[in-house]
Amino acid sequence: MKHSPQKIKISFPYRVEGLNIKKASLLLKNEVVSDNVKIVQIHENELTVAINFIREFDAVEVVLKDGNTVRLNSGQYYFENFKEDNLNEFDKEILEVRNFHLKFKNGHLLTDIILPQDRNSKIEYLFPSQIRKYASNIKFSHQKIDDNSVKYTLEADISRDILSKNNVNSIIFDIGMIQNYKNHKWFLIKGKVPIELSDFKK
Repeated sequence: MKHSPQKIKISFPYRVEGLNIKKASLLLKNEVVSDNVKIVQIHENELTVAINFIREFDAVEVVLKDGNTVRLNSGQYYFENFKEDNLNEFDKEILEVRNFHLKFKNGHLLTDIILPQDRNSKIEYLFPSQIRKYASNIKFSHQKIDDNSVKYTLEADISRDILSKNNVNSIIFDIGMIQNYKNHKWFLIKGKVPIELSDFKK
């Protein structure tokens, strides 16, 4: 089964909108991992591209309209492959996300999502395997808020080794909240966790 391209937003610590980017490739340790990716949008300091699944990249190489090649450091990005079921094949409503928030501070990840009560679905989370080795105390819990709302909370401590061992100043990874209805699964929400040196207490 061929995966359809996924859209990802790559953020930079500076504006890329005025660069007149014509073409972009994604690199990992100076090797091209995705060549000539489709550019969807360039807005201020964000480049949105559509790519087929890759596990990770750590830089973007762009060709400008004047023919010059420029390397843009994006920090390390990690993704996890996940096959979603096609919702059209069976009759099931996607749960409506009533609230979602995500915070990473002092090495602690805290994310919560509020969903309607649904006895037929299990709520699960997706945490990239490359990140797990730096994570400890992963806790996934839920509590009833009122008669028809449940709050799911995912917490984890992430070691600053994630930056030093990868020799980078910033890392971004995906986490996902998934609705599992009778073993059919799909994303309710995907969150991006940006980690920088300043997120750890000195």
